[in-house]
Amino acid sequence: SDLANMKIGAQHAEFTVPTMVPGVGISGLMPIRSYTPNARDLDPDDPFQVQGSSLTPTMEADFKKAPNSALRLFLTVYPDASIAAKPIMEIEFTKDGRTAQIDPMELPAADAQGRIPYLITIPAEAVRAGSYEVRATVTQGSTAAVANATLRVEQ
Repeated sequence: SDLANMKIGAQHAEFTVPTMVPGVGISGLMPIRSYTPNARDLDPDDPFQVQGSSLTPTMEADFKKAPNSALRLFLTVYPDASIAAKPIMEIEFTKDGRTAQIDPMELPAADAQGRIPYLITIPAEAVRAGSYEVRATVTQGSTAAVANATLRVEQ
């Protein structure tokens, strides 16, 4: 907050849960502040867990590079059980008009709640400082869903 000017700042982030529209759905891309592998006593209804690991999301879009650190983004895919094809995800990072793409990947099977939690992990040393637009596109059969995020990487 800026007490001298009596102003308060706030950040807004969306984490959407898809409505019952036919086809694949996707949540928002959430930056992850902390990652705890092999967490104990996980709640199966907690959406911020993946493969036995617990995640703590953050509204902060700035990442500071540090030795052995990683940039982590989390999303949840909601496959359409009526479509036989498996969902496939593509991820693009755009910086200064140049786009780097991660090869399309087939996602694992959905969990008991019908969702596929997915954690994108990129070693910090592989990322140059600057502002990035991140776009995750999931396709399943003839349907598609997209999530976008903006993040900044600081040296």
